[in-house]
Amino acid sequence: MALRFEPFADTHIPAVQAFNARIASAVPYSVGTSPVGQRASSERSSVWIETMLVLDGDDVRGSVMLQHQELEVGGEKHHSVNIQLPISEGLIDRRYAYLGMWIIQRVTAEYPFAFGVGMGGLAQPLPRLLSALGWETRLAPFLYFVHRPARFLREMPLLRQSTARRLGADIGAWSGVGHVAVRAAQAARRVKRSRTRRLTATRVDEWGPWADEIWSSARLSSSAISVRSSRALRALYPLSAERVLGFRLSDRGRDVGWTALIATKMSGSDKFGNLYVGTMLDALALPGYERAVADSVRRLFDDIGTDLSIANHSHATWVDALRGAGFFTGPSNYVVAMSKNLSAASRAARPDGADRIHVTRGDGDGRLHL
Repeated sequence: MALRFEPFADTHIPAVQAFNARIASAVPYSVGTSPVGQRASSERSSVWIETMLVLDGDDVRGSVMLQHQELEVGGEKHHSVNIQLPISEGLIDRRYAYLGMWIIQRVTAEYPFAFGVGMGGLAQPLPRLLSALGWETRLAPFLYFVHRPARFLREMPLLRQSTARRLGADIGAWSGVGHVAVRAAQAARRVKRSRTRRLTATRVDEWGPWADEIWSSARLSSSAISVRSSRALRALYPLSAERVLGFRLSDRGRDVGWTALIATKMSGSDKFGNLYVGTMLDALALPGYERAVADSVRRLFDDIGTDLSIANHSHATWVDALRGAGFFTGPSNYVVAMSKNLSAASRAARPDGADRIHVTRGDGDGRLHL
């Protein structure tokens, strides 16, 4: 059949509504019923989203969201897309079982440096499909810092999945033993690393030219990284709505880094119960200041008052910096998937074998769900 791959337009709305109705029994999500981020958006922002549809005549048979952004690989810029939520009618009709693969192939034909993040773990259908198509898939480490051990022990669902675990966590919280044990383990991690200079953190309401100067100096520390210019940061981490907290970090008056954070009071969360959870969406630093920035992130969440703070990061230097700041490593389900071209280029840009691909929760839609 002659399939077409087109941006979602107003004329497609009835067909999209019909498609959503057909697949409602198979998936817990659907295609938004209004067009998202058409190509004209690129004139206003360096990061923008569009919904692409698979059309069979006048009928919609599949869709995918593409987050467009600039990517630097080995210092060279490429127009890249982050693939999000591909859906196909193959979920309910075996005649269209090939459509998931067809969508990925169409996207990578136009955008060879495509990537994907999140996706719920390597065993999920999309990462498995990408791996079968030759993409490189791996997990970005999950890191967490416990700011209030007693609250963490009482509220963390993972610690309350059995009677024995629940009893042990309650005893640790009520007796104070848990607090002492957590603090001792965190302190031991920091002692093993060299001391770092304490940075000055200033909350900002705009990503200004100072962020461009940091980007210019920090960009080559990564073999692959989405552009973090001030223009890109304004799209990725808008500060006007106050959901994202932006901080400018300086050392004796010199700008050396920044971080973008969010803090969410959970309510009955499957993963976090009723904890007050802070998320490090992203951070960037001049080479050598990564650990100092990680220490600043920990202190900022202390000041905010979160019970727990978390981060996902793929860059080996940043993972080491967060561990040195006292963060523990836990099981991760945050996938980093890279097309063949992107994987090959990023490997060529790191001949020493070090893992310097910069992917965080800020890439893709991870910043929206915490």
